[in-house]
Amino acid sequence: MNKLKLLFPWGIVLAYLLSACDTDYMVYEESKDRVYFSVILDLERNTVYSSFPYWELSDQLTVSYLVHVMGFPAEKEREVKVEIVDSLTTAIEGKDFILPEKITIPAGSVSVTSPLIVWNRRQEDDPRPDMLSVGLTIVENESFMPALGYTLLLCYTHGAINKPNFWSEARLGPFSVGLLNRFLEQYNSLKESDPVVYEYICKYTGEHWSSDLWEWPSAVDYLVVKYIVTPLYYYYEKHPEPGVAIPPIM
Repeated sequence: MNKLKLLFPWGIVLAYLLSACDTDYMVYEESKDRVYFSVILDLERNTVYSSFPYWELSDQLTVSYLVHVMGFPAEKEREVKVEIVDSLTTAIEGKDFILPEKITIPAGSVSVTSPLIVWNRRQEDDPRPDMLSVGLTIVENESFMPALGYTLLLCYTHGAINKPNFWSEARLGPFSVGLLNRFLEQYNSLKESDPVVYEYICKYTGEHWSSDLWEWPSAVDYLVVKYIVTPLYYYYEKHPEPGVAIPPIM
């Protein structure tokens, strides 16, 4: 009898649960998609280093980065909200950098390469350390929740101009910042004086020569020597400067 008394209440509970399966449903709140900055190196914070190319005439440098969604594409564009992390930031907003108005994942997509920051070129007499930083973190909004890799450290390095890889002492002589600037000015002048030559060289060197560039086809080398190095040689022959010694043109 005691055994029946113990079993009876559980039987009622079980019957209730089984009967409720047809009419009552547990309601789950649909979770938001997760979003993160690409290339998770330390599972928490990634670092991007940027510097103004020595040949770049612009006073602003835009840095873009890949943002990923852990989820499915949506039929409408969705905004990713970011905030500045004060503890990681040494640069001054408005003076050193500007943040874009918003980061948007396009409709039908789960990733986007979006501008994250615009650096302003620093003055040469700026007494602060050579590297400034801005920490950005993704925060929750109506569309997304942050995932691992939600914090990004953006660094702007400022320092002395070093000899680029494409610099050949056999052609240009010892490295000189003044000669480098004039070399690039001569290259850019070809846009108007010899646009066909400029376009051919530009296919291999780009609009702005990369410091990592170190070789190109012999046909390009011929054009570089004829239209850039040779005019510089004759210019400095008439206007010598200390530290500039372009070898004689053969």
